Amino acid sequence: MESITIDVYTADELREQYPEAFERAHTKFARDYWDYEGTESINDALSLVEMERRSPLQGRFIEWDVYRGWANYADGPLTSEEGSRLMSLFPDLYGVALTISGSDLVGDVEFAPDEAKAEAAVEDANELLRNLYSEFVIAMRAEEQHLESAEFFIDMAEANEWQFEADGSMR
Repeated sequence: MESITIDVYTADELREQYPEAFERAHTKFARDYWDYEGTESINDALSLVEMERRSPLQGRFIEWDVYRGWANYADGPLTSEEGSRLMSLFPDLYGVALTISGSDLVGDVEFAPDEAKAEAAVEDANELLRNLYSEFVIAMRAEEQHLESAEFFIDMAEANEWQFEADGSMR
């Protein structure tokens, strides 16, 4: 009987000895990880931004596209609860009908007690939302870079005790 020996390597050893095979294994991991947990990781990163900034719209569904570089709240009118949270930050918005559209808050100041104050408050609210969107994109990009980094791949391989053949195939 003939025996066959197959050498196996850790991800770090593979990177040192067979860089092209490491790159293939890393690329496959990054692609598969997006299908597996990447979306959840991005959502978690965006939720942390919301909590840290105490967003008045916390809990609203966030739409995002990491590769096109945008993240914002889903279009549509604010619910009464969201409106109340926003109003508490900007009391001059009292009496203003609000709608969120993309990255802008739309205010109908027709029924506001003081139209000038209400318009200024809508602009303040828009600035808050624009800053929040910028932070969303920054957090989203940082999480993307982390998830697709060679270091993350090596950490995952070590934690899960993955081994690889010289061609980059997982054993």
